[in-house]
Amino acid sequence: MVMTLGLKLAPLPLLDSRSRILLVEDNVYVAKYIRKRLIIEGFEVIEARSGAEALQSIRSGVLPDLIITDLAMPKMNGLQLMNAVRSIEEAKSIPVLVLSGTATVEQRVECLDHGASDYLCKPIDGSELAARVRVHLRNTEELRRLRREARFDPLTGVLNRRGAIEALQRECDRARRSGGALTILLIDADKFKGVNDTYGHAAGDQVLVELAGALKECLRITDIVGRIGGDEFIIALPNVQQPLAASIKKRLRKRVAANIVPGSESQTVSISIGLVVDDEGQIGLEQLFDMADKAMYLDKGRGQRKLKAVSEQAVAAQEFQL
Repeated sequence: MVMTLGLKLAPLPLLDSRSRILLVEDNVYVAKYIRKRLIIEGFEVIEARSGAEALQSIRSGVLPDLIITDLAMPKMNGLQLMNAVRSIEEAKSIPVLVLSGTATVEQRVECLDHGASDYLCKPIDGSELAARVRVHLRNTEELRRLRREARFDPLTGVLNRRGAIEALQRECDRARRSGGALTILLIDADKFKGVNDTYGHAAGDQVLVELAGALKECLRITDIVGRIGGDEFIIALPNVQQPLAASIKKRLRKRVAANIVPGSESQTVSISIGLVVDDEGQIGLEQLFDMADKAMYLDKGRGQRKLKAVSEQAVAAQEFQL
């Protein structure tokens, strides 16, 4: 099995159940007026009195769906704030609506060139503000929906190949920076073609849905599960070392074996698992995939085997019981 990697896109923003707006305005009276109108519209409003305060809020993980910022502010103005926001990976796609007391064409062009999504002149009309906010939030939601569809498998609900590779690359990068462990499990449904041939593709689809659900049941919410091929799945377990990794492998196999193939009376589902543990987070994703792939085929063909894993620096070799 040949795997082509290298896909890296910006992660999606973390969102609340209702739209969250970050209002950056140093004039308390203007801020009060805008906040009141936005709350009437049903939005959650977070306020900051300066660009620095807004930036601190975003860097702390409070990611809004839309930023409304005054242009003329002391120390860090609206343009500087936009530049800073665009440098934050998680926040670079958040739309920004700029407010200003002046309305020159040059100023509006400059704001748009710096990444503003819209420009509104003071004094603010509440109805126009609300209408423009709704437009940008609808656009953001549509973009978010398209991104979700591009990263998730519609059948099983887990990450698709593209989404899984992106997520695994982020975990590899994080493990490399921190020196933490990263466990990879490559999973293949045994004799899956026979299920399709004997019981039909609808039964095969149901097996995949139940298999994905069984895998998720055995894992933490922070673990990664993706479907990378027809009946192949990938799992990443951040900060998991041996022997816990081996224990999770046994748990996954046991849980999946509890499923009965739809249409059969007693045929259970079995899986082959290729397990690789990088204790120090120094093995690249391409190499981890290759090692897990080899381990999976050893597991499928000859049962329990040992696989030698060598760090990128080839300083030491370690055998993992698979």
